[in-house]
Amino acid sequence: MHPQLFFFLFITFSFHPCSSQKNIQFKSCAPLPFSCGNFTKNITFPFSIDGTSPGCGLPDLHLSCTSDNLAQLMMNNVSYQVKNIDYEKQIMTIANMAYINIDDSCSYLSINTSFDYSLFDYTGNDHNLTYYGCSIPLNWSSSGFYELCNTGDYYYFIAVAVGVFDPLGYDYCDSRYNVSIGKPYSMDDLMKVLADGFDVMWKPGKDWCDKCVRSGGRCGFDESKPNDPLCLWPNGVEILAGLFELPKLVARLPHRPKSSTQLTYEKFNMGVD
Repeated sequence: MHPQLFFFLFITFSFHPCSSQKNIQFKSCAPLPFSCGNFTKNITFPFSIDGTSPGCGLPDLHLSCTSDNLAQLMMNNVSYQVKNIDYEKQIMTIANMAYINIDDSCSYLSINTSFDYSLFDYTGNDHNLTYYGCSIPLNWSSSGFYELCNTGDYYYFIAVAVGVFDPLGYDYCDSRYNVSIGKPYSMDDLMKVLADGFDVMWKPGKDWCDKCVRSGGRCGFDESKPNDPLCLWPNGVEILAGLFELPKLVARLPHRPKSSTQLTYEKFNMGVD
């Protein structure tokens, strides 16, 4: 057997801190079914729903169901509809609730996309739009701007060309808004594209949770140390997720006399015959 693989198996089956307790947490962190309108998903880390056990999902990524049967995630006090969760790619599709099923699109344009960069990142498929609010109608089509709509006393323009001037330098334009969309658009279907939402990649569990799940484990975290993520197995074995790579794991294990297996592994890593 390959020495490095053998050492990993040795660690896996010999390191059992608080085995019974962690076995309970493994069972508690089982996927929970969540159904809300057309959205149905088994929810696991990093998300939480009503009924998620402590240490199994993050409160800041809590999903709920609105009275209109829309799956909802709150981010910076802004309500987003959750349209899809792809655990394999770690991508979530969300849409600002303000843009869904609205009759007067213009009255809802004064809403920024509020984004929490500590939890999410944009994907390569996302497009960011900037539009402006002005108090008088302007003929800016030749300057790279397009009028989206107006309320009669307020006008919204979007920049459709690269490098156009910033109208906030003018007395009649006092607002700038940023929104995200997930695909190319035309002016005629912009509101529909906004309602379709955009993709975000979540950061909690990035790089380690997928490895944990593929190994047969479940992702969680230590309640007393929320910054210490855990990979839980049915036999109660836990590995700090940040140490999932074998060399890092060795450095954090409690000190114990070196076995012949450990010595063999160290020699293998140092190139000693």
